[in-house]
Amino acid sequence: MKILPVLYFFLCAVILAGGYGCTKFPDPGIIDDPYRPAADTSALQRRKMLFISIDGIAANVLNTVKPAFIQELLAKSKYTWNVASAPKPVTNAASWASMMTGNDTLRHRIYDSTFYATPVDSTNKIPVPVNLTALRHLHNRSQAIQITAIAPWYNLVHTLLADANNRVVTADDAGTRSQAVEALRTKDPDLVITEFISAQQAGIQNGFSDGSVAAALGTIDGYIKEMMTAIQQRPTYQKENWMVLLTTTQGGSGLRNDANIAPGFMIAYNVRFTPANLFTLTPSISVRKEDVAAQLLYWFKTAVPSVVSDGRVWVDRFESEFYQ
Repeated sequence: MKILPVLYFFLCAVILAGGYGCTKFPDPGIIDDPYRPAADTSALQRRKMLFISIDGIAANVLNTVKPAFIQELLAKSKYTWNVASAPKPVTNAASWASMMTGNDTLRHRIYDSTFYATPVDSTNKIPVPVNLTALRHLHNRSQAIQITAIAPWYNLVHTLLADANNRVVTADDAGTRSQAVEALRTKDPDLVITEFISAQQAGIQNGFSDGSVAAALGTIDGYIKEMMTAIQQRPTYQKENWMVLLTTTQGGSGLRNDANIAPGFMIAYNVRFTPANLFTLTPSISVRKEDVAAQLLYWFKTAVPSVVSDGRVWVDRFESEFYQ
């Protein structure tokens, strides 16, 4: 009969609907799984830097004195005692200009405390370089970056470092220490630039092997420790990634045409670094004072512009160590 196929399929449908033809799974009920955005890690990525120059101290002088706290920093630093000497004349002004512009004296042509570039010759046919500093390049990328410059040298603070948001001229190294500690404890700077001059002053007056230089370095070493303590005591410290870049203008008196310039030093500290002497790495990294500008720009995720002709980035080789 023709009704049989219809009845057959009807019975199959009833059986399947009753669950006899399939595996039954427990009912999980209503699952409350609202959308939750990923954890905000931007605060953990916030990079900051303390830049310190101990003017006029050669690497061999620092290694002879071995200031206690700087020795502690080396345990978590990439460092070198072989910072190449710049083309003469070597002065503090020329060296600071090299560090901040990323170019050597042949390019920036800044030699004295005016911090203005000197024309190539009296005809003035060759344009004077513009000499934009790393501070200007940082602000060109973001006006939100807060830069503080603290030093006892008026023209350094208000001319070469004029792009700093906060500029403080101190009476001496002790004043620089006090102002830096205050800024690190109570304010929110991204980059703090400091200069210490007493060790070089003692060397010029008494000779760089004199005990007064060691005493001055010991005092500066204590100031650096205080600044580091201020950083570590910041309420937001655990959400910050600090680089400390410690260097010198040059190893010597800083007087014009000084023939006794020795290699300088550069120490890059980060709490996650494993120690390494950059000069003895394979391959070795040849460091110049002009590299300071490049490291500043890299640390704040700013592309190094073409006008930075001589400075090179090398801290990026250790990205896996300080990245969070």
